[in-house]
Amino acid sequence: MSYSSAVVEPPSVEVGFAPPARQGRLSVAFRAILVIPQLFVLGVFGFVAEVTAFLGWFAALILGRLPAGFDRLIGSYIQYATRVYAYQYLLTGAYPPFDANAMGYPVGVWRAQQPLNRLAVLFRGILQIPAYVLLALASFGLGLASFFVWLIVLVAGRMPESLHLAVAAIVRYQTRVLAYVFLVTPTYPWGLFGDRAGSDPSATPGGFEASTWPAAPAPGPEGTVSPPAIPGPASDEPAPGSPGESSGLSPSIWASSDVLPGAVATAAPNTHLLLPSPAKRLVGLFLGLGIVAVVGYFVLIGVVIGSGVSGIEAQSHLTTDYQSLGSAVTAYQSRTAACERAGDLACADQSARILAAAFGRFGDQVGSITFPSAAQGDANLLQTASYSARSQLLFLAAASSGPDFVSRAQEFSSAGSNFDSAYQATQQALAAP
Repeated sequence: MSYSSAVVEPPSVEVGFAPPARQGRLSVAFRAILVIPQLFVLGVFGFVAEVTAFLGWFAALILGRLPAGFDRLIGSYIQYATRVYAYQYLLTGAYPPFDANAMGYPVGVWRAQQPLNRLAVLFRGILQIPAYVLLALASFGLGLASFFVWLIVLVAGRMPESLHLAVAAIVRYQTRVLAYVFLVTPTYPWGLFGDRAGSDPSATPGGFEASTWPAAPAPGPEGTVSPPAIPGPASDEPAPGSPGESSGLSPSIWASSDVLPGAVATAAPNTHLLLPSPAKRLVGLFLGLGIVAVVGYFVLIGVVIGSGVSGIEAQSHLTTDYQSLGSAVTAYQSRTAACERAGDLACADQSARILAAAFGRFGDQVGSITFPSAAQGDANLLQTASYSARSQLLFLAAASSGPDFVSRAQEFSSAGSNFDSAYQATQQALAAP
């Protein structure tokens, strides 16, 4: 990680990427396996960096900056993380060195230690949320599209320019988010869609160390600079920028600083990342995929949870209403038996009307319950069976003689059996996972 104790204005974290170069297809094919050791080391390194940042937060509140040792350690982690993710996302085929500050790697990070605003440090946990959300959406979308990115690079042997720029923009934004969250910069993360045309991220002279970027770029026409010749993975094609091959990239897109290996720079690195329209559309596509996926995920979770809660509540309401109806049926049977012993037909008819009202209320209550979609059809049949039983009971209550009452009671018995079957089917539908 480029490091200096000098204050640089405007403060920034810059990331430079070599232009897309040819990658070995075998390395691309097994990239997910090859990156595992790197991710393991990155996880351990990240834990150490998080602990350091936590302790550094208290120090920054007092000092207004991170202690130099904390800053170097976290800076090295950010450099290493940037290289690992660049390798994982196929921006380069060069295997990341486990030495975070090793020279000559095709991906480099520049920054300088800067004073921190104590109030911003105090509320850093809240301030970082919007940047984290934006990064999570873009990264999630890139992750969803990673298979197609992998397939393109596997077939073509290299990443197309627009795709390379789009992925580089996301990785650079991730680096800036890490730097802001871990308190090594006061600058809020920016540049997900690249730099503005004509903007100049270079800072005033501030003694940046060139520990990661190789040879100085040659001046190009009209004051532009050409892409630096950066060591990369061995391939059967000339290295980008070599006489045998043109990188095909605009110098204004891939401008680097005039920094010599092992020397102290006289100016901050200029790492313009100007995204043409196709690259910006790809970044927007990744971001859109992330948004759609996250929204869809939460909607799905809401539906699943909502269905589960609705099913439990529906089952509870239905059971309570059925128990009330069961009490009404028991009372009807007792009253009817007493009326039969007394030979009182009017009494029996009145008992049937009372039970008919109970079945009607049960049907109304079933209609007021919100059922999960899987049980709604059975609930509708149960409601119909309730009203059918009520109709049979009202018909029974109109019996003109004892034998007529007995005959109509048999018809109600059939309707009652249908009702019980519908109730059991509804309960089973509610209990199903």
